Amino acid sequence: MRIYKILSLMTVLAVSAPAFAQYEGTTFDDRIGHGQDSIEVRQNVSMMLENYKQQNWNDAYENFKFVLEKAPFARLDTYTRGVTILENLISANSGNKDLQKKYLDELLNLYEIRLQNAEGLNSCNKIKTTRGPVLCRKAYDYAAYAPAVYADYTLDKAYDSFTEGINLVNEDPSIEIEGFVLSKYFETSYQKYQANPDGFRERFLNDYMLAKNVCEEMLAKANQAEDNAEAKKIVAQYDPVYVYVNGTFANSNAATKEQILAIYEPNVEENKGDVNYLRSALNVMGGNYCDDTDVYFKAAKYANALEPDVYSCIGMGASFINDGNIAEAISYYDKAVDMVNGEKNKAQIAYNIANILGRKGQTAKAEPYLAQAEQLDPTYKGKCDLYRSRRDASEKKFDSAIAFANKAAEEDPSISGTATRLAEQIADWKVSWAEYERQEAERQAQIEAWKKQQAELERQRQQQLAAQRAQQAAKNAAQKEAQAKANAAAKAEYDRRKAEYDKKMAEYNAQVARQKKLEDFWKGN
Repeated sequence: MRIYKILSLMTVLAVSAPAFAQYEGTTFDDRIGHGQDSIEVRQNVSMMLENYKQQNWNDAYENFKFVLEKAPFARLDTYTRGVTILENLISANSGNKDLQKKYLDELLNLYEIRLQNAEGLNSCNKIKTTRGPVLCRKAYDYAAYAPAVYADYTLDKAYDSFTEGINLVNEDPSIEIEGFVLSKYFETSYQKYQANPDGFRERFLNDYMLAKNVCEEMLAKANQAEDNAEAKKIVAQYDPVYVYVNGTFANSNAATKEQILAIYEPNVEENKGDVNYLRSALNVMGGNYCDDTDVYFKAAKYANALEPDVYSCIGMGASFINDGNIAEAISYYDKAVDMVNGEKNKAQIAYNIANILGRKGQTAKAEPYLAQAEQLDPTYKGKCDLYRSRRDASEKKFDSAIAFANKAAEEDPSISGTATRLAEQIADWKVSWAEYERQEAERQAQIEAWKKQQAELERQRQQQLAAQRAQQAAKNAAQKEAQAKANAAAKAEYDRRKAEYDKKMAEYNAQVARQKKLEDFWKGN
């Protein structure tokens, strides 16, 4: 398999290999020689296979060492089984660093011996020994075991060893890289990024794109597998790696929206006349959810003015969606589909546009592009149904979402793992949502009951207030009546006393007048 050429090529360390006799057309007996040694080789091969099967690693190790020394070209699985034997011995002796170091030294050297013997091994085996995959596998074991065994272990050496092998694999489209090796390579790259985020960021982004693309290409091969068992085998190897790579990258914050924009905001204007730079910027920004930013729109307009292509038309469509001009956006998206040749390529663009429209909230406008992708390339049916599953799940249409996810898993083995996980997640969401709705209904019922209770309490309070006001009014009336009576009685008493006073005053005045007359009489007046 061809790994995308993203990593810059590093100098490949040459390992000298002497010329070996060719064994083409030979049998096992021819390759183990004759005499007592050949008998012992045969016995040790047999015992190695049995001890290997029984996971008796110590005895299998002795058998393996004998066969490797006496008949290095006898069997290819001397090397492949030897790797497993030594790996298990390293793990089994975690309490003995010296023993671990011995086995790890032998393990790493075993890969070099295989490379030195490659010519002879390749002449009599269908599975070929090539430098790139062997170095990748060696780098895997170094990265996996050396940190706990070697005092001089360095992360740089682990990463550089991987890179050397990856670069060689990258040059041969017929070579495939094992999923677990790819996973450890990306893990090592992530560790490098964590140690130096700013200095290693760009390289880590490239490593992510490489690992992601390898997984996607291998998973796509599941659709071409001759039988379902082979398809499942491919998915089982690469789907977990795909999940790990994407999950790790998402949590790494290596390419946040702000970080990507910080790269392109000052450069788009400076390179507005360079259509290749603008296309690259549109590709990166569009692939990292920056297609709703001014710098993305600006790059699209500059590129479209220079030389319209798929990227610039998709960018122009995004800018018109941002302006609310959906009709104009659709016209540019249609142009993007028309610009590419081949039904498979058109299907890919149509599918990508559907995803863009979905993210922009234009799900109704996305459906025709899904249908177009399916029509142009039936292998997109699974991916389109996976999109519909996510769409319906977001709209709380859980049953149809689950049905679409299950359908997608059946239609496209390359996404069967993703689709199956999505169906399980949606089923969990359905239960959670039902529980939420039940709790919400209970909460609303409690609120309504509380409102009724409060209304009844308010009615009773108002009733009590009315009774209190009535009582107070009656009390006030009684007090007023009593006060009136008291006032009337007081006035009557006042009037009586005043009349009595007036009467006495009149009598007094009359008496004073009589006294005055009497005095006047005696005075002779």
